[in-house]
Parts: sequence; C-alpha cells; structure tokens
Amino acid sequence: MTDVTLHELLADWEATRDGHRDHTQVTPSAAGTLCLRQTAYSLNLVPRSDSPDPVTVATVGSLIHLGVATLWDAEPRTLATEHPLEVGGQIDCLRAAAGKREVRDLKTVSRSKFDGWVANAGPPEAVWQQLAEYGSRYRAESGTPSPIVLIVDAICRETGRCATFERDWTPEAAEAAKRTLDRVEALRGVEPLDVPTSRTGRGDWLCDSCPWLSDCMGPDDSTPEVTEVDARTAEAAAYEYAKWQATAKHANEQAAEAKAVLRGFTGRAGSWEVKWSERSGGVVPEYVRAPSRVLSVKWAP
Repeated sequence: MTDVTLHELLADWEATRDGHRDHTQVTPSAAGTLCLRQTAYSLNLVPRSDSPDPVTVATVGSLIHLGVATLWDAEPRTLATEHPLEVGGQIDCLRAAAGKREVRDLKTVSRSKFDGWVANAGPPEAVWQQLAEYGSRYRAESGTPSPIVLIVDAICRETGRCATFERDWTPEAAEAAKRTLDRVEALRGVEPLDVPTSRTGRGDWLCDSCPWLSDCMGPDDSTPEVTEVDARTAEAAAYEYAKWQATAKHANEQAAEAKAVLRGFTGRAGSWEVKWSERSGGVVPEYVRAPSRVLSVKWAP
C-alpha cells in the first residue's frame, strides 16, 4: 500500500497555500462570495468549533487556477499571475494589451451557474464588484494611468467549457465595490450569530468546510438559539411545511400550463396585458446560447 494518498497530498497543499493568509483581512473575493456569518467568525477571531476536511469543491477550483496560471505565464503579454496586492487580495492575471491593463479573474463554477452567466451575458454584479476593487487596488499600488479592463474568465467545473466576459473599470464601479467592503468591515466586533447566514447547513459545501459549522448550525443543523418544541407544535409545523411544499410544486405546474397556453397570444386579454419579448441568442467560444422568449403578464385594469 502506498505511503501517501492523493487526498493527503491535496490536504497538505491546501494547508500550505492558506498558511500565509491573514484571516482578519477582508479581501474583495471574500466580501462578495462568502457567507456573512462565516466572515464575522473569521474577522472576530472566534475559536474554531470544527476541524473540517480542507479538501472541498474549492480545491478543484484552486487546482484549475494553478494549471491556468501556468498557461498565462507562457503568454507574452502577461505581466504577472497570482499577483498579490499590498492592501490585500491577489489578481489572478495581469496583462498589457493595446495600451490598457487587463485585470483578469478566473472563476470556476458549477454547470447551472455557468449556464446562467452565459444566458445573462456575464456574471452578477457582485462578481464585477470584486474585480472593480482589485482594479482600484492595482491602480493605487502601481500608479498606472492606463485604462483598466476587467475580465472574468469562467470555467465550468463539470464540462470544461469556457467563457470570457469583460467591461471597463469605472470610478462608479469602484465606489459600489467599496460600499460592499464597508458593509463587511462593519462586522468587526459583531456577535456572529446576530449576522444572517446565506447558506443552508450540512450538505452545502461551504458549510461543510466551515470551521464554525457547529457553533453556527448546532450539532444537528438546528441553530443554537432555537429551543426544543413539543410534539403538538411540531405536528402543526410539519403540516405547514408539507402543505406549502406541495402548494409550491402545484403552483409551478399550473404556471407552466398557463404559460404554454399564452404562447399563442399577444395583446390585451380583459384586464391583462400579455407581451412576449425576444431575448437574443449569443455565442461564446465553444458554447451556444439559444434564443428564447420571455413572458410578462401585468395587471392593467
């Protein structure tokens, strides 16, 4: 039997990679993607309640970053990869092109998220805010007068498909990013359990890898502040849960049937205005986004 497993190698690599990080520092990526409650635990140096396996889906993303960085290093216009910033965070790739500086960020995402980004011609604003802040920090550090282009390179972890999105850095984008960071900085000195969590508990990969999972969710995913309930109360809650779960499923089915009928109609129908608008298709390298029709139904008596 081998002395070292691949799992052990990955765990050691994760520990080495994260060993230098200052967890009391808010980076642009953490501000926009991590659970706010987890961020509060980290910023306030709360002792860890768990020792999670460090190898998670994030490891896959980190390994892809490592491989892609070597490809960028071989590209002649690359100025730096994994470029650390003095005030915190690091830029995945810096390039010089046509008198501009490209600040690039590699995002490895699930298939559903990748498809959503392609369908909407790019990632959500939270991602652009991260990159805008990296652009601001780079401008301040380098003093470069060159225009900055923000570029998101997306890779689907499940299919390997790639897409590239870009927009210009602007002072307005930088200001929006600063507001997000200020909101996170305000968590210093705040009791973490008073901060809302945006995750679902065990089974969510970010929760499973969180060093404060037990403190946050309790030993069985019930938050510590939730008290035990009697059987009668639980029976009523179980009924409500089952009822609304069934109602939501039925509502979605009914809405789908009604939408199918309305595909053959545009215009005024009694007190309703029915309008279909065309959403253009599009193509990114090796990925086709098909055209689609979007339904809008408004009450207009």
